[in-house]
Amino acid sequence: MFCEVKMRSRVDFGEPVDMVGREKQRRLRLAAEAWLARHPELDDVDVSFEVIGIHGRRIDRMHVTF
Repeated sequence: MFCEVKMRSRVDFGEPVDMVGREKQRRLRLAAEAWLARHPELDDVDVSFEVIGIHGRRIDRMHVTF
């Protein structure tokens, strides 16, 4: 699993998971592909992407499909 964690301390800054837009998702995918290319022993491992948003005491989890 590849995971991006975002935290926001104030409501007026928006939701943490909203900070992971299309461009950030693209960069995460490219980074994951590069890392996996360097680890061919993991070729048959299922890979997932998650975004964890922490807003005060609330934790949101979002599965990301690339």
